[in-house]
Amino acid sequence: MRFGVSLLDGSPGAVREAVAKACDSRIDTVLCADHLGMASPFSTLAYAAALDENVGLATFVVNQDFWNPVLLAREAASLAAISKGRFTLGVGAGHMAHENERAGLPFDENPVRAAKLGRWLSAVRAELAVLGHSDLPILVGGNGRSVLTLGGEIADVVGLVGFTHVEGGAEVDGRWFSWSGIRSRVKIVRDAAVAAGRPVPPLNSLIQGVVITDDRAVTASRMARSVPAAAMLDSPFFLLGTEDEIVAQIHRAETELGFSSFVAFSPVIDAWARIATRLR
Repeated sequence: MRFGVSLLDGSPGAVREAVAKACDSRIDTVLCADHLGMASPFSTLAYAAALDENVGLATFVVNQDFWNPVLLAREAASLAAISKGRFTLGVGAGHMAHENERAGLPFDENPVRAAKLGRWLSAVRAELAVLGHSDLPILVGGNGRSVLTLGGEIADVVGLVGFTHVEGGAEVDGRWFSWSGIRSRVKIVRDAAVAAGRPVPPLNSLIQGVVITDDRAVTASRMARSVPAAAMLDSPFFLLGTEDEIVAQIHRAETELGFSSFVAFSPVIDAWARIATRLR
């Protein structure tokens, strides 16, 4: 079982703090997303690589629309070399239309983006081979059927997030946050892997909230915004409760869903570090 922390603040001080806490608590990996308004994922992770010689590094995930595949491969290969093989390239189809609009890029409908991701990733892998990094691990992350099918067919790791944004906007569609909902998404990955004649790739869960508390219900009510409290209490993506209760939730996700790695966001790193230490 592995644990990661996804950086929401890419400032030098925040990265230093996150790497230090990760090392102290046995969190394995520092990850960085690819959103406008955030620090560049590759620059941020290169700095993290220089701070510690053991912590793993990953993008979670780069937006295909932001990157020419050949130029992305150059960035990924450079970071893999700098980190001496500690880097995993996480990729996705993109899901926030307003970011594409701000960047002056078209935002295609879901089926088009998913189909494009397969072709784009093939080009990335071809260039990585040219650069001598054909063994660089690839994570495919998302929630849509086509993206998860692609992950099951070719990825080294599949990252499940449990939600989409409604028609590319800011509103969250969290119908897959529940245990039953995400089980159906996991099945897509497994079925695709079996059809492709390969082992099911390791599954990663992007945790949306971690709160150590003696009262799960009250905590969920206080947190409820785009996701209702009842949905949080029935979700493997919201880890609320005592340390023992959270540990039990993670073990359930491991045994029932097959998750082998878990990533939480850096604002909850203190609570996440306590849990990771317990489980490692």
